[in-house]
Parts: sequence; C-alpha cells; structure tokens
Amino acid sequence: MVTATPNSSCYVYAALLITDDTVAASDKPRQHLFSLVLSFPTSIHDVMVHTHAFTNTPPVIDEVVAFWGSMAHSGSKDQPMQIFATSIETFPWADLDDSSYMTKVPSGCPVMVISTGVVETDCVNRIFILGGSIYGNGQQNVFRFKIWIPNTPRWACLPLPTSGQTVTVRGEIYGRDETGILTVMLHDIQLQARAAPSSSTPATPGTPSPKRARRSTRRSNVQLLEEEGVAEAGPSGTTGAGAGTLVGAMNVLGTNAT
Repeated sequence: MVTATPNSSCYVYAALLITDDTVAASDKPRQHLFSLVLSFPTSIHDVMVHTHAFTNTPPVIDEVVAFWGSMAHSGSKDQPMQIFATSIETFPWADLDDSSYMTKVPSGCPVMVISTGVVETDCVNRIFILGGSIYGNGQQNVFRFKIWIPNTPRWACLPLPTSGQTVTVRGEIYGRDETGILTVMLHDIQLQARAAPSSSTPATPGTPSPKRARRSTRRSNVQLLEEEGVAEAGPSGTTGAGAGTLVGAMNVLGTNAT
C-alpha cells in the first residue's frame, strides 16, 4: 500500500490520439478508460497511457483529445502512465475523415507537467529525481521522474536541490531512459526554504531599575512613627491593636498635637 506524501501533486496536460476505449462496467456507463500512446521524437521508448475519465459524450477511437488531470507513474519500464482526468478537451473544428486531420489538431505536442514533490536524490550532472503520490481510483498512486536543469545562463545562479527538499517544478516530458523513468525538461522551479534552526537565548533574572530600587527605600508615616516609638501607644496612651494601624497612628498624632 502506497503511503500518502504530504503536500505533493502532479498535474499534466496531454493531447494524445485515442487507440482504445473501455467502459468500466455496464452500471457505470460514464466511467471510461482510454488507451493512448505517448511517443517522443528523441526516444524510441514509447509510453502506454491509461486515462480514467467520466463523460456522457466520450470521444471516439483515432480522435486526438487533450486531457487535464493528475498523473502517476512509478518509473517502471512495464507500467503505463496513469492520468486521472478532471477535464476533456476535444477539437470539433477538425474533421476525422479529412486526410490532413493530424495537421489541424495539436498532435505531437509535449506533455506539460506541474508537480510538487520531494527530491529523492541529490543533483548529479544537473539531474535529480522528484517523487510523491496522488490520489486516484480510491487509492494513493506514486509518481517519480527525472528533472533536468539546463546548463544555461538563466539557471546559472540556481541553488541545486538537495535530497529531502520540497520543490515545485513546471516543465515538459520529453523522453524516458532505459530504466523506464520519465524525464522532464525544466521550465520553472520553486525551492521551498529550509527551516532555520531556532537560537534560544537563556533567560536572565530581571534586576530592578534604580528608580524602583529608590522607591523601595521610602518609608511610610506609619513606619516612621513605629521607629520613633509612637506606635507603642494607642489613642488614649495605652497599648492596643489599633496602635499598629494608620488610624491609630493618626489618633496619636492628634493627641500629641493637643
């Protein structure tokens, strides 16, 4: 079972010729599985494409149709590319019976891909492997492909991605190598910044400011009276509980004044 990769995605736009159409089941007439073939002008290794789509007006065999949706491919030589289509674009202005039909539709256009995933290997010769997973047909599906960073002045200052880093790329699928993994020519890339380690400064105990220290040395009238011995007598000159209070001290002051 494939484990979901957080924050990963892989979307493609592919205009391909339909070679077969299979309905999933008699009770699901809208669910189609289209078979297509992806060819590369610079590679002899074609890729079988299975596109899952829901439609009431399915295209016909030998018609060129553009699909937009999520793409999965594990990089295996024997596994077909899976596209879980969210939209289908047809080209009704072109007549299928026209001998020049293929010149009037976008056949042979490269498959465009926009993907966010995790770098699986460090760059070697400006090539790294990007991987992740997408959801389709009730399960998680893996995608893996090589990204080639062109060695041109535009990319001269680009920091090369490192293993474990999350990146978003946009490019075109232009071939596959002998192992079966698809290769993407880079058009744009966004590197996710790594979180910097947090530097914590140990807390130091606070010290009172000089102003606060001066205030703490001030004494109230009650304290002054206690130091002079006045607080030992109550309002009538006798000791009592009221002598230690502010009211008692004021009474003592009033008695002494008279």
